[in-house]
Amino acid sequence: MTLRAIYSFYGHERDLQIDFLEAEIFGCFSELASPLVTVADDYPRLKNHPFARYLWPMMEVMNSSWLSSHRENLWTPDRPYKHYRVVSDDGSFDVLTPAEPTARWTLPQV
Repeated sequence: MTLRAIYSFYGHERDLQIDFLEAEIFGCFSELASPLVTVADDYPRLKNHPFARYLWPMMEVMNSSWLSSHRENLWTPDRPYKHYRVVSDDGSFDVLTPAEPTARWTLPQV
């Protein structure tokens, strides 16, 4: 599964592409409508101007209750899965995967 965070819409010269190999369970919600996502005041933020107000784009959710509640539905529940969350101003994406994601900056698609 490939996720593309489109920062070029906001004036950045590149977009962020994140590849999740072996993604099994995922959820994608607009406007932070997920019942599992709340944006706490202490969520990490980007530091560089002009993006300082934006949330850090990808986080690992530690001690995930979502992972615990879905473990029996995974293809190989004994593998060490992780719960990753990508959050933006207009959406959120959660994924359970046993593989490490890879990320890279890419040129905007025209």
